[in-house]
Amino acid sequence: MESFMANFSERSEVEREWLRELFVFVRDNLYPVLGPTTGSVSPEQLSLAVVWRVERAVGTRSLPLSYR
Repeated sequence: MESFMANFSERSEVEREWLRELFVFVRDNLYPVLGPTTGSVSPEQLSLAVVWRVERAVGTRSLPLSYR
């Protein structure tokens, strides 16, 4: 997780917590299913790809968070 989180040192603490939760979800739920089909892609790389897709979908580097 540390190598994944190193990509987001400039993000707010709220965003970093969301990113940690996303990483855990990808590592625990997606990677076990997709891992064998991804070749040498690590959970960190898969998590980064998910973040990039989310950012592209929302059209900004901001993450779709609720600050409530």
